[in-house]
Parts: sequence; C-alpha cells; structure tokens
Amino acid sequence: MRDRRGFTLVEAVVALALVAAVGVSVSTALLASRAMAVHDRDQAIGRVAAQARLATLTSLAFQTIAAADGSAVAVTDTTTDVSADPPGPGGTGLGASPSDALWRDTPGYVDYLDATGRDLGWGAGARQQAAYVRRWAIGRQGSGAGEVALFAVLVAPVSTAARAAVGDGPRLIDQPGVVLLRGARVRQAS
Repeated sequence: MRDRRGFTLVEAVVALALVAAVGVSVSTALLASRAMAVHDRDQAIGRVAAQARLATLTSLAFQTIAAADGSAVAVTDTTTDVSADPPGPGGTGLGASPSDALWRDTPGYVDYLDATGRDLGWGAGARQQAAYVRRWAIGRQGSGAGEVALFAVLVAPVSTAARAAVGDGPRLIDQPGVVLLRGARVRQAS
C-alpha cells in the first residue's frame, strides 16, 4: 500500500475550479443585488418626486368663478414658476406645454434633483449637480366649467434622460429607473 498524504494535482485543480465557480456565482448575485437596489432607489425617488410635482400642479388655480355681472370667468394660473422650490412668480403655471416637454429639457417644464431627490431648481448650475431630471407636460381638453387639465410628470436619472434625448424620446419611459405619472383636474365652478 502507498502512503497518501496530501492531494493529487487533479484533486487540487478540481477544488480550485469549485471555489472559482462559487466565487463567480456569489459575485454575480452581489452585482445583480446592487443593480436591483439602484433601480429600486431610482423608482422610489422618482415616484415621490413625480407625486410632489403632480400635487403642486393640481394645487394651482383652475376654476370658474362668477364675475360681478354674474357671468362665468375662467381662472387659470399661468404665472407660477413651479420649477422653483417653493413655487413663486415668473413661470408658466398651468400654461400648455410643448408636445415634447417630457422628452427634452424645456424651460418652465423641467427642474433637477440631487441624488436624494431634493429640488435643485432648473438652471445650468442645477443641471450640472443633478442626479435626476424631472419634466412635466400640461395639456387641456374642452373649455368652460368642464375643461380638463391633463398632467404628466416624468422623473429619470440624468444619464438615462441624456441617452434617450439623443435617440427616440418616447422610449425613455421604457428605461430602468424612469417613472411616469399622469393626473388630471376638471375645472369646477365656484
């Protein structure tokens, strides 16, 4: 009988291959977990930021009031700058947006957010610091007391929005980390 102390070369290679396979599996799982965490964070920040902008838009004046002579007068806020925090004068309010406002940065319909979702405003300096871009579109249907204001708010990581701007803008909503929320408000008589 031979004395077998230690491992043969074949046993050592098999053991090394098993350790490598386990290592690759673990690292792949960690990378996938990291990607999912980033996606979930982007979705959470995007959803909160989009809901906040929808709330701001729906809070602006959009009603019909009675004038002194009894006639109905439509009142619509078209001067509030909602890209500032807090909103102030000098903006577009509920003015109808260009048709591509969700796909490109349009003054009056865009602002930027930092990595935590905090509002940075809309200027060039804000864009340079931004982790996310928030864009919104406003449309209208009908007129008078039944008129409807339609809102869409898109929040996307800046890098994702920049890549989509070069190509097909509407495909931006299919990208990871992008949130699109829609809302509407009916003009009521007061």
